[in-house]
Amino acid sequence: MPGRYRTPPKDAMAALKALTKRTATMERTPRATQTTVDRGTLSVKGGTLSVRTASTDPNARPVLSAFGSLTDDPLAPPDQFSIYRNVNKSGVAPTPAIQFIDTNTGPSLMLGDRAGSNILADAHNVAALGMGDPRIHVQFFDPNAFTTFTSSSFTTMRTGFWYLYSPHLRVTVLVQNDVGTTSEVRVVEQGGAEQAIFGAGSGAFQYVDLIVDRRHCINGTGPNGNIAALDLQARRVSGAGNAKVCFAEAISIDLSTLW
Repeated sequence: MPGRYRTPPKDAMAALKALTKRTATMERTPRATQTTVDRGTLSVKGGTLSVRTASTDPNARPVLSAFGSLTDDPLAPPDQFSIYRNVNKSGVAPTPAIQFIDTNTGPSLMLGDRAGSNILADAHNVAALGMGDPRIHVQFFDPNAFTTFTSSSFTTMRTGFWYLYSPHLRVTVLVQNDVGTTSEVRVVEQGGAEQAIFGAGSGAFQYVDLIVDRRHCINGTGPNGNIAALDLQARRVSGAGNAKVCFAEAISIDLSTLW
């Protein structure tokens, strides 16, 4: 065909006829069974790149899907990439195995189990460091194991090392004050600042959550896995009775959606 190998066509009408024929062939056969891009770039600006199984079900989920946002509007669906499993199992809903969603309002990188639940995910807020899942905690405590405080100075009742993989550490204690006695309980970093504090009133009997924000720790803005040495302390603030504290749990957690 004239012009096929970048040679000038000798007959413009013949070239137009040949081009029309080629276009008609492409329209009748829109799907290529095999193609390659050699030393070049395939670019999709806005839209979906999808890899599906050879299923006859028009609603079948893709095995792999990449979506580029069609606009710069922050309210528009964000850029995302997903790999699904169970796409060929009859009666079983496909579940995401790996997902990346370029968002600031939720986890952006997720690894899912066979039921579709996250087994690993980064923090739920763009400003938070570390992971949001998993929350691994197996701990039992004696609800009668109180430590009694009568001094007005803070005294350490527990010391621990927090490996910084999540945005927050939630320390839960049970506080019991005699009538007419008030107290304070806190978490302080060794060599650092006070991280969380709570004041309990007269006759208090309540569970208290002390939230440590990773970003406020000495190594909190560094790489994941750094250590924060923390002390759990309490004191009697007023009154002549006993101020008692029972340590319940400490769990590394993601509370970034609340901050």
